Amino acid sequence: LREKRFRDGAVGFERPEMKVIVDENGKPVDVHQKITKEANWLIEEFMLLANRKVAEFIATEGKMDGKTRKNAKTFIYRIHDEPNSQKLFSLGHFAGNFGYKTNFGEPGQVSKALNELFAQAKDKPEFMALEMLALRSMAKAKYKSENDGHYGLGLDDYCHFTSPIRRYPDLVCH
Repeated sequence: LREKRFRDGAVGFERPEMKVIVDENGKPVDVHQKITKEANWLIEEFMLLANRKVAEFIATEGKMDGKTRKNAKTFIYRIHDEPNSQKLFSLGHFAGNFGYKTNFGEPGQVSKALNELFAQAKDKPEFMALEMLALRSMAKAKYKSENDGHYGLGLDDYCHFTSPIRRYPDLVCH
């Protein structure tokens, strides 16, 4: 993140990203810096909230009390399982080469262990490599008619109807 000052004295933040332009054969031909601003983050937060609340509405039969009903209408949820234990073991071994101690073996403690690892590695050269390996250890999100929760987002109820690309689950929700 980098701070940006506006003419009126307001302060905001930008997150620069790189966008690679490829030709029809997939060969890189140009690179542009793409800036993601606070407005983009705000929109994304509202989309996550909408997905969460719609899924909770269906799962709780409109009660919005956080209690999933057994007789809730059939719906397509976006679910995300816990990370692959073998990949987490590999991540822990890799992190150990940099002197980090991890404890991914404790049931239900994976997110806490990952947060501790990231906090220790913050601002160090190996941080990006550790972050990338952690992302690769995560299970792939998928669609399912049973509401198993979304581990990656830490949510009990989640659907996916705000996708900019219309998919079958989006249409069912709409």
